[in-house]
Amino acid sequence: MKRQPRRIGKLEMIETLAVKNNITKADARKFLDSYVDIIETGLARGDSIVIPNFGTFKVQKVKPRIGQNMHSGEAVRIPARRRIKFTPSPELNERIK
Repeated sequence: MKRQPRRIGKLEMIETLAVKNNITKADARKFLDSYVDIIETGLARGDSIVIPNFGTFKVQKVKPRIGQNMHSGEAVRIPARRRIKFTPSPELNERIK
């Protein structure tokens, strides 16, 4: 039977950062919060965020389109939006093979 992937949450990341870097959990939390804030701020501006040996986050524009209401069959206009795309680096792809 195939194993279900484990969900690693923020608290576990904070604990791991603290142990691996010999810092307090409070400092690890500040670091993680700052790191996420930098990524969020950059993406909100439309910047690409490149993390070497990990991957690239970028914002893509999605054009408006016509969809269909599954219950009524009525055509529905879906507005344009922006979405976040993550492209893993070759090194990350190699590590998860």
